[in-house]
Amino acid sequence: MILADEHKWTKFQFSFGDVWWRSSLPMSPHGTDFASPVEWARSQRGNWAAIITRDHEVHAITDGPRSFPILHTRINGELVLSSSPTDVLSLMDSPRRNTEAAEEFRHLGFVAGTDTLIEGVSTVPSGSCALFRQDGTMTVTPHSTALCDSPIDVNPEEFHSHFFDVLREATARMVEQANGHQILIPLSGGADSRLILTLLREVGARNVLAFTYGVAGSSEAEISRLVATGLDYPWKYVQLDPHDVHAHWYQPETLSFLQDSWSGNALPHIQDWYALKELADDPDIDPHAVISPGHTVVGNEHDFWAFPPEVPVSVGDMARILAHHHFVLQASPDFPAHNAYSHAKLEAFLREYWPDANPHQRASVITQYNLFERQAKYINNSVRAYEHYGFQWAMPMLEAEAWNTWFSCAPEVWGVDRAPYIRMVNERFAEVSGVSLPNFEAPAARLNPTMKELVKKSFDFMGVTKYLNRFYAAKVSRDHPMAFQALAGDLSTREIDRKLFSGTTILGIYCDLFLEGSWIPQGTVVPR
Repeated sequence: MILADEHKWTKFQFSFGDVWWRSSLPMSPHGTDFASPVEWARSQRGNWAAIITRDHEVHAITDGPRSFPILHTRINGELVLSSSPTDVLSLMDSPRRNTEAAEEFRHLGFVAGTDTLIEGVSTVPSGSCALFRQDGTMTVTPHSTALCDSPIDVNPEEFHSHFFDVLREATARMVEQANGHQILIPLSGGADSRLILTLLREVGARNVLAFTYGVAGSSEAEISRLVATGLDYPWKYVQLDPHDVHAHWYQPETLSFLQDSWSGNALPHIQDWYALKELADDPDIDPHAVISPGHTVVGNEHDFWAFPPEVPVSVGDMARILAHHHFVLQASPDFPAHNAYSHAKLEAFLREYWPDANPHQRASVITQYNLFERQAKYINNSVRAYEHYGFQWAMPMLEAEAWNTWFSCAPEVWGVDRAPYIRMVNERFAEVSGVSLPNFEAPAARLNPTMKELVKKSFDFMGVTKYLNRFYAAKVSRDHPMAFQALAGDLSTREIDRKLFSGTTILGIYCDLFLEGSWIPQGTVVPR
């Protein structure tokens, strides 16, 4: 076995074999004896990945959130593993693009399943143990899942209270493992980052700083400031000037950031890029600070109308539900219906996780796809940007204890649109801070649901819904408080508007630029 990025891993020697280990904070793997790698994986804590070599076999293991990707290929017959696609590419003589995966990537922002954008290179799925044998065969066994065969019967309020206690323990461990380093919280006006900051105050963390970023006049910033000051933590605002952001982004040196921050099968997560760059040069910031984003196991469900068992939902319907939620970047949600490559992967997913079309597991199946595909590959991989700037990181709301607790109950306990969870967060924040604050909501979210439905039906009747949605989406993207339009390569405002009005999302624009190698000057990351 060749470990292409061996310098990023720590080697441990146990009685059962050698363990190559990566973790977000300095910690050692648990357990020196186990019945199977799956059992060993379930005993681990924190955010991690591991490679075990024993008895002429190699086991590559990712945790539930896929905190570190593990890519694999064979070069001259020898197994090559790596958590970095850039290091894999450095060992390949003539790497080529996986063209089918690239076309799917344009519509998703990631590649579904185990393929990557590099021909012949695959990834170990989230929450899985991959066994590689000497004869070249492999077997993948999951150790974490969003599905629960025997959910507990629990009151929603009691459940969310218990969930808070579990997160508090995980937060206390994070503070201990930070070993005195500053903890940075990217603070939005929403519930998840508010919960992390509340938990830090609950456990008595001192060396904490919250930061928010956005353009001047962002309404989200004021709520974020009030959250931080309400918990008596310092707060910084990184103001984004779109012209300045674009000038810094569209530079050849941004290439190293893209190379470090992509995972081989997803768009690099660039939303934090400018703020991180500014923080890295800020004398008030610990150069090895621990960043803890609001990435969470909560809220990965959608299409709540399909959850009641009495509503008829076939396997084909479920495939369309998943496609219409995820394949949206190029305004072609029916793409899998006309593309054999993507269609086969959706079918394979449903065969594995919804073989009997159990109506009581619809929410869990939808959650499983979102959690193991978009969140694991794109959202959670934002931590690569932290690493690029020398920061440490931790995702306590995605550790095993939080994961196992959240998925121990029936989805009905979660409520619709995270309502019980958000209520719990706001109540705990008010208890700890003595302040009651609203959550930030986009203007459309503030409309009365009944009125919103009536307006939608009226627009549907007139046949203008699609065009109004595109107009609204284009306006939001062009004037986004995160200055997303400034990161659209060297496209003119007219070119961006034309693409947005055609239905392409801002992420769809990013995907095309990334594949074309024109996101930045000299910016080719994906093989041709």
